[in-house]
Amino acid sequence: MRHTFCIIFFALLSSTTDAGIIRVCTQQDFDLLSVSILDAIKKGEKDIVVEIEARELTFADNQISLTSVKRDDVSISIHGKGVKIMSQGHYVKKVSNPSYMYLKNGKYFNPWTEFQQLQDTISIIDKPSHLCLITTPVKNKKNKHPQNKHINYTCWYTSRTSPIKEISKKRITFDAGDWAVARKEKSLNVNMDYSYAKKYPRYRLFGTKKIKGKIYECTASTLLKLAFCNFKSFSIDSINATGCTNENALIMVNQCRANFITISGSTFSCIGGSVLIDRRSTNVCFTGNKVDAFVGYGIQSEVGSVGAKVTNNTFTNCTLGMTNGFAIQMRSKDFIVSGNTISDFCYGGIGVGIWAGTKTEDKCSGIVKDNELFLTPQFLSNTSQNTLMDSGAIYTWTRSDGITINQNYIHDISGIKDNRGIFLDDGTKNVTLSENKIERIENSYDIDLRWSEMYKEKVPDHNTGNRMLNNQTTGKVRFETQKPKKK
Repeated sequence: MRHTFCIIFFALLSSTTDAGIIRVCTQQDFDLLSVSILDAIKKGEKDIVVEIEARELTFADNQISLTSVKRDDVSISIHGKGVKIMSQGHYVKKVSNPSYMYLKNGKYFNPWTEFQQLQDTISIIDKPSHLCLITTPVKNKKNKHPQNKHINYTCWYTSRTSPIKEISKKRITFDAGDWAVARKEKSLNVNMDYSYAKKYPRYRLFGTKKIKGKIYECTASTLLKLAFCNFKSFSIDSINATGCTNENALIMVNQCRANFITISGSTFSCIGGSVLIDRRSTNVCFTGNKVDAFVGYGIQSEVGSVGAKVTNNTFTNCTLGMTNGFAIQMRSKDFIVSGNTISDFCYGGIGVGIWAGTKTEDKCSGIVKDNELFLTPQFLSNTSQNTLMDSGAIYTWTRSDGITINQNYIHDISGIKDNRGIFLDDGTKNVTLSENKIERIENSYDIDLRWSEMYKEKVPDHNTGNRMLNNQTTGKVRFETQKPKKK
């Protein structure tokens, strides 16, 4: 069963007869929208309706920005009417920054070369300066001292992007920062792929790929920013937003309070960072949207938020490359993740709970229900180019004050090593799994709860309060509620 939230709210607003109406017909109107909304509030308007009449617009950083507006009696709704909104930027013949998003004909353009797998581990040739070396044939022989060139390489469950120092015919040297460590088994480092899975690292290059014609370089990140505001309600619907750098979220809701803060009926594509970050706010609702081709996390509800809802959305081409985030990450209280379809992700589809190492007294609780998570045949054919290691389509961290995961359908998950259907990691507690259907999980567990004492000092009651009821699985299940006896 799928649940629909926050729809009646829009109907009530549209029927209001005395609302302050703001019409956006030109780019100039759009550039002045924040000022227009604040002016309407100052004039005493309590039902403010923004009607976007323009067909195409561009956005700069913090295009719509409201800060410290404390009006519990004011409702604001923005109706996009299908408007196309593209990140500010310019056309280029060369890429300049791995943090930017690049488009060709309005669609995601991959500025990186194809992945290559090394035949050996990465050498750390100078630990104090963090200088590392890979030995590999390089087609680009002209960049002995490259500018704006970077290397992206796998490191177990994540990846790193580093500036390149030198490229020659058979070697690449680069600055690996604090990942240039010698103790392979003890610390996160450049050779964790090999340490964990006996797989040699994979890498790809930025700034060396030949580009035919011109591409569009997006330079803006945040379309909508709400910070330290109190509203009766705030909503935005029916927009088609394209392009966003990875510097900030496209939509940022920071420490705001309202009956509803709703984003609905919209499409978001080619997003370099997160689509939405909900930070210590209440009742943020992301519903009925389509999200395609994003590099960072999709939706994040952070510690301290309450009542977040992510419902009836479609996520495709998630966490592009090797960024290894989640389409949805919920670390807040009383959240609902329901009715979403999530396909093609490099680490996890839905992540819930709070990592044991986090120092917080905030609660984390919620429901993950009626979602479908899977990988497509096209994605699976390129498994060697994606990490998907030590992962879970639905992934939980240690701290939980009660999370229910039920009636989800997870299927066709395959990766390099340890790719679970549902993974309860690091001594997860207070999680109930019921009536989930899981099938075709290659080389790992359908459901995996392993006994872990890694964080027992920080979470003494780890691995407690977990239950598993009436799940339908076709593969292996491990559900350790007591410390396994030594064989």
